[in-house]
Amino acid sequence: MRPWLKLAARDRLAWQQARYAMLVAFGLGTLMSSAQLLTDYFRERTQVETSVVQAVAIMQRQAARAIFDIDASLAVNVVDGLLEYQPVFSVELRDAFGVMLLSKERTSQVRGDDTIARWLFGDMEEYRVPLRYYPDEAPVGELNVVMDSTVLAQNFVSRAIVTLTTGLLRNCVLALVLWLMFYLTLAKPIVELAQQVGAVKTDSPDTIDGVGRGVNRRNELGLLSYALNRLLAGFAQSLQQRDAAEQQLRLHQEDLEQRVAARTVELEDVNLRLERQCELAQKRADDARLAWRTAHSANAEKSRFIAAASHDLRQPLQALQFLLGALRKHVQGPEGRRLYCNALVSANSLQDWMNTLLDISQLEAGVLKVRRAPVDIGLLMRSVAGICQTQAAERGLEIRVRAGGYWVDSDAKLLQRVLLNLVTNAIKNTVEGGVLMGVRRRGSSLLIEIYDTGVGIEAKTRDEIFTEFRSFGHESGTGIGLSIVKRVCQMLDHPLQVRSNWGRGSCFAIEVPEASPAPPPTPVPLLAGQRIQALRVLLIDDDPQILRGLGALLGSWGNDAITVSGARQALSVSAEGVDLIICDYHLHGQGAGIELIESIRLRAGRKVPAILITGDTREDLLQRFAASGLVVLHKPVSPPRLRAACNHVLKSASPEPA
Repeated sequence: MRPWLKLAARDRLAWQQARYAMLVAFGLGTLMSSAQLLTDYFRERTQVETSVVQAVAIMQRQAARAIFDIDASLAVNVVDGLLEYQPVFSVELRDAFGVMLLSKERTSQVRGDDTIARWLFGDMEEYRVPLRYYPDEAPVGELNVVMDSTVLAQNFVSRAIVTLTTGLLRNCVLALVLWLMFYLTLAKPIVELAQQVGAVKTDSPDTIDGVGRGVNRRNELGLLSYALNRLLAGFAQSLQQRDAAEQQLRLHQEDLEQRVAARTVELEDVNLRLERQCELAQKRADDARLAWRTAHSANAEKSRFIAAASHDLRQPLQALQFLLGALRKHVQGPEGRRLYCNALVSANSLQDWMNTLLDISQLEAGVLKVRRAPVDIGLLMRSVAGICQTQAAERGLEIRVRAGGYWVDSDAKLLQRVLLNLVTNAIKNTVEGGVLMGVRRRGSSLLIEIYDTGVGIEAKTRDEIFTEFRSFGHESGTGIGLSIVKRVCQMLDHPLQVRSNWGRGSCFAIEVPEASPAPPPTPVPLLAGQRIQALRVLLIDDDPQILRGLGALLGSWGNDAITVSGARQALSVSAEGVDLIICDYHLHGQGAGIELIESIRLRAGRKVPAILITGDTREDLLQRFAASGLVVLHKPVSPPRLRAACNHVLKSASPEPA
């Protein structure tokens, strides 16, 4: 027998069936025996009570006569007759007055353990029977009979034990018979069938033979053997097909090996070409990384140049502004005033040109930041018109504004720069007529339009007007103004459109989102009209030209200007009597202007009014300027703006100590 066919006795079906059959038979036998015992119990108890009542009824007449006739011998016969009945334990005769006439009891017999009998039938039962000599008269006495129930119960217990024992033996014999039948009819044939299946050789389909020999074909085991034979036949067929498939697979494998060998030669050649291409691609990638690092370095240099240009280009222009402001008082005669005005216009043009260059450099460097807020477009357009009014008047042109009361969501500074470039471009390309700035609604947005009556733009060059350094118009220019307009509109996400008729004029339109009006800001009085004179002003700047120009300008206003070129000199000057401090932020090698102003105030023991001037517009510095609480002016600063700032800080100066 194969090892896997060996089963433990407790795991065999015959054993399990016998165990279950014994449990069922024992349960059923116990239930039936219990029912039989219960019936015998009630029948035996009824029989005991009936026998006692009958015996008492037989002796009742004799006992009444013995008491009535006072016959002692008859009384003894009655008592002895009752004691002859085995269950009777004692008998008493009493007269009508309760006097004991005769009493007799049986000696108790010891019969072993009668606990079960006493539990079933009780211990002693007493019967009191009144004795009447004549039925209609009063009792002449009383007969008391005490019965021992255990005497009768012993027989019942003996029969019960016999009944239970025979029932248990019967159940065991029944379980054994069932186990033997189940083993012979089911378990043994299954084991034989399993042995036949285990003897089948699975390594060769030719050795597979049928199973189920000796099994009854007409029952369920026959069906099982039939199913196994079909399964084995299918398995044999599968083995044959497997052998055929293996043969085909070997043939295909040989063919595949030949193909792989040929393909390997081809792949080696392809790999060689790919390695050469990878080397070439790696070289190109290295060149690209080198170019990227070079471009990144150039961009960093460009950013540093922008930061330097933002400060250095403003320095001489600021000095020129201050010197022109100081020169104004000394200009005499019409010719002198004409020359002064031409110089002032040239300085303003230079300032516009520098701002334009800085704008486009900042656009390319990506340093311009958009700060959106509600903007009063009417106020903004009127300010642009005011700035360009002088230029338009020189050409005999008129600037009109039709703005309404609209507010837009945009960056006020950047949008003003766009409008300035568009209006300036319109003035340059218009010979007669004028420029119209208007606003109208388009859906949920607003359309800002700038019309001019100039020469217009040809259709073939309309797409090129926003190209840098390309000028198309009545007058030549730098060709970068409209390029800045396009880039800033893209930053602001304001679509830009242009319409033009050659010889009739052009229209530039900007679509902006509408916004709710912002609360009016607290006005800051700029008292440009007041005269600033007889003041002791401390001027601090490391640029000699700006220092001379600013000193001359304040001197022309009638003030005593103390000029120092650095922090050390400023700290050496006595702060007593100083009415105002005007300080540059960048003092090369000597710290920043904010700290210097605080040091001077600390020495003076009071909060001296101060103005900070800078040409640096970096975002981090702007935040620092705002936190300092100082009035900050960005270069170039015009003389009127400087006068207004001086009036403001002097008026709002607090007398409390620093």
